[in-house]
Parts: sequence; structure tokens; C-alpha cells
Amino acid sequence: MKPSRHEPARHGRVSVFSIETAPEAYNRGRRKSDSEKEAPPARAWILSGTKPMDGDEPIAMPIDPQLIIDHAAHGIMVVDEHHRIITFNRALERITGYPAEEALGVDCSHFLEEILRATPRDATYPCAAACPFLLPARVGDRYSPTQVEITTRIGEKIWVDMTLGPMRAEDGSILGIVHTFTSASLRKEIEMAKEELISLVSHELRTPLTSISGYTQLLIRRVAKASDRQEDLRTLLTIKQQADRLAALIDGLLEVSRIQAGMLRLHRMPLNLSQLVSGAVAALQPLSPRHQIKFAAPERLPLVLADPKRVEQVLVNLLDNAIKYSPDGGPIQVSISVNSSIAIVSVQDHGVGIRNEDIRGLFQRFHRLSASPTGYLSGLGIGLYISRILVEAHGGAIWASSQLGQGSTFSFTLPLAFHRHGSQRGVASGSTC
Repeated sequence: MKPSRHEPARHGRVSVFSIETAPEAYNRGRRKSDSEKEAPPARAWILSGTKPMDGDEPIAMPIDPQLIIDHAAHGIMVVDEHHRIITFNRALERITGYPAEEALGVDCSHFLEEILRATPRDATYPCAAACPFLLPARVGDRYSPTQVEITTRIGEKIWVDMTLGPMRAEDGSILGIVHTFTSASLRKEIEMAKEELISLVSHELRTPLTSISGYTQLLIRRVAKASDRQEDLRTLLTIKQQADRLAALIDGLLEVSRIQAGMLRLHRMPLNLSQLVSGAVAALQPLSPRHQIKFAAPERLPLVLADPKRVEQVLVNLLDNAIKYSPDGGPIQVSISVNSSIAIVSVQDHGVGIRNEDIRGLFQRFHRLSASPTGYLSGLGIGLYISRILVEAHGGAIWASSQLGQGSTFSFTLPLAFHRHGSQRGVASGSTC
């Protein structure tokens, strides 16, 4: 049976892929005159070391897949379902300084710990938040790169973009993971220079702004006592509100600078997640009476191991977004569920939704929507970026799904708290409000 243009043909245990050439794509996409003679399509066949069975279409050019991988410009490492490295191409040898012979057959976690100089217990270890083996089904199917610093075999430190992509069977099980590595040292140097400038400007703005806010608050107290100066009071309140807004933006920039400088610190403890979420919902509800924020959690929810201040920061960011993108009000649902060794927190709104092209970059630094469905929205595009960094520092993952015109759901995971031998530290009573 002849394979389709984009689907692999199966020959026993061998996959044969058809590659459409540019002339074929051109001929297929345009109308031809009756006098025009269409040349037979040009195809190349890529084989896994075995020719097709008799009767199949002849091969124009057999290419060994390993040859393609070895000549790729990016570093490629493939691990199997047992976490063993089975492919380590030449570009990755050049990037890391390690020969393929030393890497093949090694557990991928051992190799990554070696070049990252970090373990899964460290906040800088990227695989804890991106490895499909460690995340719920499909949550780990992330293809956005993570910028990490690696140490080469000779001790040189360089920056690379690392991307993890799972290979799945038809039943959804993971057959292996493809790691790609791309040099990012030059871009990192530029980013560090930008961060230094942002940090300097933010610090310089913070001092005068504190004085403006303080003196405005003093004037508000004096004017509020005079019944004939209500117009002045409204003006001063507006100045104070805008000063607070500017202070929040500067604090966000300083937080980004601290994160980029590696100064993020977590104070993890066994945490009653249900109680924390319930408190955050109760605090935000009065600030937006047009929205009805509902919260539901299981009756006996296991404790999580997390920094309460940072988790609340993430939750408030997500709730602020839900309110912002639901300008007409309506319900906002906050829920907690448990999956294996993680708790999943979700915030769902029924607002304007987000375009598909904007979903991919939502959690990147300074990302702004290409065209806001609600018109102009204030902000620098760092709230979701900070949320992602905080969640990943806990060893969790964060993602979003949305349908334009119907709303969005943002979810993040946190690890459950365990005893040394695997039993849970405790459970907390659930809540519904």
C-alpha cells in the first residue's frame, strides 16, 4: 500500500517516511493548463536500516536517520522509556565536550545532573518542571525552551536553550523523550545587560516614588477632615492609586531582576493548600463585586510542600488575570484536585478568552497579547512569567487552555508533602465557598 504524503508507512517494524519536495508542493498548490505535463513527484525515503518489502514504491535515496541526526545543527539527545540515553549527536558532543561513547547507555538524570551541576532537589533543576516522565499525561507535552546554564567537560560554563519533547505511542504511553540543545550564550549576555539596566532604573525610581506616596497619604488624612474639600480629596486619592500602581510595576521588575540573578529563595513547609486558597479567595472577592469567585476542594486534601507566600503570589496573579479578562463579571471557579504525588490548582473564568497564537508565549517574560479582546490592558507582561518561575522552583508545572469568547483555565501543580518512607505527612480538610 502506498504511503500518504505525510503519514508513515509501516513495513513490519520499520517506519518509512515520505518527504514532499518543494517542486511537488508547488505543483500540488497551483492549477495547471491542459497542455501542461505533470512530472512524477520527487520523493526521498528515510529508512530505519531496512528496505521496504517487494511491491512497494522504489526508493529514490535511502538515508540513514542517524546520519541526519548527526548532521543537525542543534544538539540532540534521545532517551528511551527506561531513561537511558540512546542517541547523542555530534552537535551535542561539541556543545558539552562529552563524547557519545561516555553518554550512551547512561541514565539521563545522571548526565543532566553532571552538566547542570544541580539535582532534582534544587530550584534550578529544569527537568522537575518539564520532564514528561514526571508530569501527568499531556501536561508534560511542552515544547517551549528552558534557558539553563551548563558546565562542559572541561569546566566551561555556557548558556543553552533546552527543549524536551515526548515520543508517545498510540495509547499515549511515553516511548522516549527527545532533548534538543541550542547555544544561547550571546543572547544571555544581552539579556543580562538589559536586566542590569532595568534593575538600576527600578531602584532609582523606587526612592522618589516612596516619598510621593507617603506625602500624598499625609495630605489625604488632612483633607479628609474638611467637608468642603471633597474635590481635592478625590484628586489626592487618584494620585495615591496611580503611585501604588507604579510601585507594583517597579516591584515586579525588581522581582524579575532577583530571579534572573539567581536570588530566588523558597521557604518550603507542609502547607494546608485548601486553607491558603480559601483565604486568598476571601481577600479578593470584595475587590471585584461583579465576579463570583467560587472555591471547591476534596474533603481530605493532602498537605503540599511549598512556600505559602509564593504560592499565594501565584494564585493572586491568576485570579487577577481571571478578573481582568472577564470585564463583564461572572463566575470564577477555583478548584484543587490530586493526581498521584501532586496537587493541581485550577482557576477558570468565563471571560473573553485568549487567542491560540498567544497561548504559547503566555508565560514568557514581558509577553503581551498580540491584540487584547478587551482593549488596552495595563501591565508589563511579567505576572505570568513570575508565576511560572515560582511554580517551577517548587518542582511543579503551569499551563493554560482557552477558547476565544468562552473563557480560560490556568492550572499549576505542587508536590505533595511526604514522609521519608513515602507516607503522607498529613491531610487537611477540604473547603467549598
